[in-house]
Parts: sequence; structure tokens; C-alpha cells
Amino acid sequence: MTISKWLLLLTVLILSSISASSQVFLQIEIFNQPKTIKYHQGMSITYQDTDYPDEWQSQVIRSVMVDENMILFDNGFLSLDKITKVKRTNAAAKYGGKTLMTFGAAYLLFGTIIELATDNEGLNATNVSVGTGALATGYLLNRTFGKKIYWMGKTSRLRIVDLRFSVPE
Repeated sequence: MTISKWLLLLTVLILSSISASSQVFLQIEIFNQPKTIKYHQGMSITYQDTDYPDEWQSQVIRSVMVDENMILFDNGFLSLDKITKVKRTNAAAKYGGKTLMTFGAAYLLFGTIIELATDNEGLNATNVSVGTGALATGYLLNRTFGKKIYWMGKTSRLRIVDLRFSVPE
């Protein structure tokens, strides 16, 4: 066999083992929408539960137990019935919002320094509007699209999906 055939065989074996391990997962189903959100073993989930209703907890899923309807984290188990909210963050919106706010603050700062150094009477309306517009757009982008909260039972449902092939005994 040539090296390329060995590499192809090795790649197929590795990819088949990866997909086999993720056939049990946690799924958020949003009412009246066909799209679902999946959490596999090893992924981080941010949630609120009935034990600590005012505190967001972020944990890494170690295992999903189908028969017990529970999730295993590093510090213990959690039943799906106890989860009240799940929060997802949009990294692109957060990054874009922070970038725009940084640009707006820097634009206002350097515009002020330049206006003071050149002995002008003050900031003109164009400099102020560009800086504050970037700040406001970044803040709104961050607040509007930065995170999404799913309420269990009101707008969505959380369940465990098991796609493993089981052989009857």
C-alpha cells in the first residue's frame, strides 16, 4: 500500500471514532422552529437552575446519561428538570461590538488631543458624531446580538437525544 492509502485509512478510522462518541447529546428545541441547538460531550453550557435561580453557571459537559435524564459535570450531576434557562453567546457580535466601542473611544480621545494641540476652539460636530456613533453602535450590537437566553418550558425545551444503535438482548 502506498502512503496516501494508509493516510486515507487512518483518517477514516479517526473520523469514524469521533462521530461515534457524540451520538448522545443534549438538545434545545425552540418551539415552532425546526432548527435545534446541540450540546455534545466536552462542550460548555451556561445555565440557571432551580437551586440557584439568580446565578448563571457555566460548566463543561462530561457525560450525558440517557436513562437517568441527567448531565454529568466536573462537580456533580444535574437533572434536566432543574434547568430553567440556557444562555448562548454570539462571539462575533461581542467581538464586533467591543471593536466598535474601542474605535469610538479612541477616535474621541485622539480627536480631542489633536484639537487641543492645534489650538482650535474645540471638537467639531463631525468628530463627535463619528466617535459617539461608533460607541453607540458597538454598545447596541453587544446588547442586542451578543447573547440569547432560552427559557425552558416557555419558549424552548431541553432534552437528551440518543442516536446509538442498541442491540436487543
